[in-house]
Amino acid sequence: MIETDAFFENNQKIIQQEYLPKASQPKNTATVGQLLYEFFVFFLYEFDHNKQVISIKEPGGFSRKCQPDKLPFSIVDPFDVHKNPGRHVKLNSN
Repeated sequence: MIETDAFFENNQKIIQQEYLPKASQPKNTATVGQLLYEFFVFFLYEFDHNKQVISIKEPGGFSRKCQPDKLPFSIVDPFDVHKNPGRHVKLNSN
């Protein structure tokens, strides 16, 4: 059995204090389309998939790969670290 430390915060005060943008932070004015475009540009051209994996649990957002693999995207599943949700992405597929 694999254990995780995932939880879902339900205290509204903690959510506002810890997870929502502060009033002093500038508001994001980009459209959803712009954000989606920038997401794909980053992961296609800037992200080094040979050396890093995508992880939402790491403070920096990414962690180093333990060993190289043949998959273009290695994504750490936050609930089961042994699964790679990006395993279906193939290079040069149409």
